[in-house]
Amino acid sequence: ELRGAPATPPIEHQRFTNQFSDLVLSPDGKKVAFVLRGDVFAGSSKDGGDAQRITSSPAREYGVAWAPDSRRLFYVTPRETQQQQLMLFDLTSRRETVLLTSADELGAPVVAPDGLSVAFVEGRRALKILALDAQQRRVVAQGFLPGNGGRMAWSPDSRSIAYVAVGPRGFANVHLVAAAASAKPATPVMISSLANFNAGDISWSPDGTFVTFVTGQRTEQHQVARVDLVLRTPQFREDRFRRLFELETPPSPPAPSARATRWKRTREAVAAPPS
Repeated sequence: ELRGAPATPPIEHQRFTNQFSDLVLSPDGKKVAFVLRGDVFAGSSKDGGDAQRITSSPAREYGVAWAPDSRRLFYVTPRETQQQQLMLFDLTSRRETVLLTSADELGAPVVAPDGLSVAFVEGRRALKILALDAQQRRVVAQGFLPGNGGRMAWSPDSRSIAYVAVGPRGFANVHLVAAAASAKPATPVMISSLANFNAGDISWSPDGTFVTFVTGQRTEQHQVARVDLVLRTPQFREDRFRRLFELETPPSPPAPSARATRWKRTREAVAAPPS
């Protein structure tokens, strides 16, 4: 028996300069999480200092994602024999929870903006959504779905998911599918039709009216493509020139407020001669 020994394991400070991956900033911008040599770490993004180890296992964790509240972390780990698990770690309670276990390969989780659901690719063949409140998962799209790496993104209103799927000719294009649960599964819609082999880095506009993504061939320079989800009336150069000669209607004066009207009536009553 060692007298005076600490009851808990001592804190060990280590310094690393390589093998970092999965760097992701929290939604509030105050914290950062990453994977270092197979384990998940988290630290302050503003103050710097030492990062705190979140996981410590022989398996390699990957696919780190923050919840919208910036207090929970999602990641995937193959801790079980020939099985992969989607994990949830609460940094407030320091508690780790297994959300699901699969015998197939799990892609990196993508959390919905409302924080109620998590989307992921299972076996590179099925796009699934896990409802966190009910712990139920359902299939919303199928096909050849390459690894995530920015190839899937929720809409700002958490109602749709844009993802990359590879067609029969090997062309990678962006598809759109509704995420809401219904009796009849929604049919995905292909919103891009480019003869390119690579596509990813999907991003939504803040108002959800268009989607951008990076596309290109294996040996060519990549380009950023934009897909408008709301039809826009084309503006021709001739029409813009004709509008230069249209008469502009002067703006109408603003209507007086109720307080100004009462003040005017009061002044008129004071200025009126006695009868």
